[in-house]
Amino acid sequence: MGIEARTLAVLARGADRSWRRGFTIIAIAATVSVVCGCQGPSLRTDPLTTEAGIRAAGGRLLAGPEAQAILGKPQRYRWTTASGASGYTQVSAGGRIRTYWDTDAVNGRIRFSETGYCTRYDGVRDNREDCYRLYRMAANDYRIFREDGTYSGTIIFER
Repeated sequence: MGIEARTLAVLARGADRSWRRGFTIIAIAATVSVVCGCQGPSLRTDPLTTEAGIRAAGGRLLAGPEAQAILGKPQRYRWTTASGASGYTQVSAGGRIRTYWDTDAVNGRIRFSETGYCTRYDGVRDNREDCYRLYRMAANDYRIFREDGTYSGTIIFER
């Protein structure tokens, strides 16, 4: 028996029967939470935030040329990050992009690789390039993953 479970059992012994029943339910929930690390819904348990979950739900990985056909033409799309931030990106000719969010905007470049696309923004992330894989879920529903498999967010094109 773990320390938390022993402590909860000792506290429950002296309590009256109805209080003990309620306390036991709370103790079991707390123990399960400690043992499994469960904290309610999270990115770890949402199947649409893992590449395996995306594929199981019918999402299709788009290779670099397919990503270029979708993201490489002048247009505007909305994005939402895994943490809930949102904004939009305007794509211009020659791989120029301008990304906007609530408080600022930044200029950058997009290029396409065999496995997806990469972005680099002026003065952001020490001017490092970040690369992504793009999955198509539906006609206007795309999911983004970093090269290391980390869920990055969604893209929806404005019409």
